[in-house]
Amino acid sequence: MRFRHPDGTLVHLAYCTNVHPAEDLDGVLAQLARYAEPVRERLGAGTLGVGLWLAADVARALADEAALARLRRELTARGLEVVTLNGFPYRAFHAPVVKRAVYVPDWTERARLDYTLDLARILQGL
Repeated sequence: MRFRHPDGTLVHLAYCTNVHPAEDLDGVLAQLARYAEPVRERLGAGTLGVGLWLAADVARALADEAALARLRRELTARGLEVVTLNGFPYRAFHAPVVKRAVYVPDWTERARLDYTLDLARILQGL
């Protein structure tokens, strides 16, 4: 949802999907349908901002233009707009024990850079 701050700036209120596990694109789309869209409907909002957590494998899959177009279509059809991406952790956000594993790979590894660049491309494409 978009609000106007008293100083005139635009403020986004977004529903963050990192509370729901999804390790592939179908899972991401399912959580949008099951959770984010009903939240938007309940609020009576025409558009609801979402913060997407995308596991590294999903981010890599969205490098494919057809997959990214599919995500874009689903977001539009559900009245959702991505206002932020969560690039942490890399994967298995909902594993039984996350702890230190969320820091792997770290910034000394090329995989973390590649993941971050994938997320930047996705956000630009959306």
